[in-house]
Amino acid sequence: MTDWLMAHDGARVRHAARGAADADFGVVAEWSVRLDGVDAGRFRASLARQVRQDLWRALARVRGFSPVVEVSTSAPEGGAALLEVTAGGALRAGGRVTDGLAGRVSGLIGDEARRARWVRHALRRARGPAKSAATISQKETASC
Repeated sequence: MTDWLMAHDGARVRHAARGAADADFGVVAEWSVRLDGVDAGRFRASLARQVRQDLWRALARVRGFSPVVEVSTSAPEGGAALLEVTAGGALRAGGRVTDGLAGRVSGLIGDEARRARWVRHALRRARGPAKSAATISQKETASC
């Protein structure tokens, strides 16, 4: 099982497998999103996780591939923030980054339906109350 790291740095979050903090390649996509009334940090973290999961599913058969996703938001103007997503990965097994590999990543983060799903999910997570460890453990013990 892979151990995932989430690094927060101001308006930027990086989600990667432990040991794959530096990407060998990355594809950048930008789009606008309204972040009214949401925790922007939780939004970025949730969106990065969603992109990483889809990237992993799409490229799991590439030998040595470890996804690396970075999400940043600019200061909102008129309620809309510019969202920048860099998706790529590290090739741990000494593989080569091919045009086909970068093209598959570009197709993934350029897919409007996926973008809409990622944003919907991230907004829902960012609007909800934070779950404390006490709340989670109470629910787990109640269901036992």
